[in-house]
Amino acid sequence: MENSTNDSSDKLAPKRINYAYVRDQILGLFNLEKGVFFSIGILLINPGRGVREYLHEDRTRMMKPILFLALSSALFLAITFLTGTTYNFLKIEGFTFFDYHYKASGFSTFLNSNLIYLNLVLILFISIWARIFFRRSKYNVFEIVTVLSFLFGEALLFFSIPILVLKLFKLHFNATLLWFPYVIYLVYGLESFFADRGKRILNGLKVLSTYLIGFVTYLVFMLILTVLLGK
Repeated sequence: MENSTNDSSDKLAPKRINYAYVRDQILGLFNLEKGVFFSIGILLINPGRGVREYLHEDRTRMMKPILFLALSSALFLAITFLTGTTYNFLKIEGFTFFDYHYKASGFSTFLNSNLIYLNLVLILFISIWARIFFRRSKYNVFEIVTVLSFLFGEALLFFSIPILVLKLFKLHFNATLLWFPYVIYLVYGLESFFADRGKRILNGLKVLSTYLIGFVTYLVFMLILTVLLGK
């Protein structure tokens, strides 16, 4: 009887904390042991199909969307910091209206210093407009936020990886050119999600309108905050 008790105690004993244990815990925190590389690959090759499968079929193979966006943002910030690359995402310092000068509000400053939150606010506005333009798709705003979180996270990699490679090989480049693959991917990704073979051109125009109006709405929102909260 005593032996069987000892045997069961041995079976329930926790694993010893060593390098492998710590590595697995860190990887598990970010779902890197299975999700990140698959997510990057499917979002690059076929983003529409990948995100639809995540929404309707299997959510175990891909990273969680907000986490994927956060990881991509952190990677982008780390690479730009280490390579000394400067960037500006929708930065609002302030503006002058007649004789009044409005400085950027604290919220605007906070967003510009926290890329993940800036992306989430922008994604929210774009998702609302996408819901309006693609209301027949019956996807709700939260599902579209999920889609755009994946797309924006993947698009940030189009900034991060070329910057790192070019800096490592000490090649001179204009970082502004990286906006082109960034924008092209975002348009392609959202259009492929709302894919309709008979209306690809119309869908493309609707996606462009969604991004443009969402971007303008974000700017208007930030300007209103600047007026209300700026000093």
